[in-house]
Amino acid sequence: MGPRDALIRQGKQPMDHSKANRLKVHEASEINNLRKAQEAMDSPRKPPPPQVQAAKCNPGPNFLAKNRAEASKAAPKHKRHDKTDYLAKPEYGKVPQYLVERNIRRDLERERALEAAGMPPEPQYLVERNIRRDLERQRALEAAGMPPGRS
Repeated sequence: MGPRDALIRQGKQPMDHSKANRLKVHEASEINNLRKAQEAMDSPRKPPPPQVQAAKCNPGPNFLAKNRAEASKAAPKHKRHDKTDYLAKPEYGKVPQYLVERNIRRDLERERALEAAGMPPEPQYLVERNIRRDLERQRALEAAGMPPGRS
């Protein structure tokens, strides 16, 4: 609900601005046409300026056509025909040797730093078969009368 709706409810006719603008443009156009007609009646018509004839002369060589012809006759640029199939290369999908060496050096440096700091090495995750093996050893030691703990 805007102000136009409020005017309509009051029984008033809202202002049609686009219609008013069209009327103003039309009136200005009529005034302009009358002014132009009056000017045309008041002043005699001026003759059009004389047409200057271009002197016929030799335009010279057509460089565009000449360049086009030379370009079409020229040998094509060297294109690479040795499209190598990168998937068929023997080193495809393998980690480069320098990266392998860098990773080994990084791991060794990390282990040395841990040893120097007195920290244990990184945790080793137990595999199912190692867990079973260790449990069997512990049971065997307990059966032999050895105290549980490190053997």
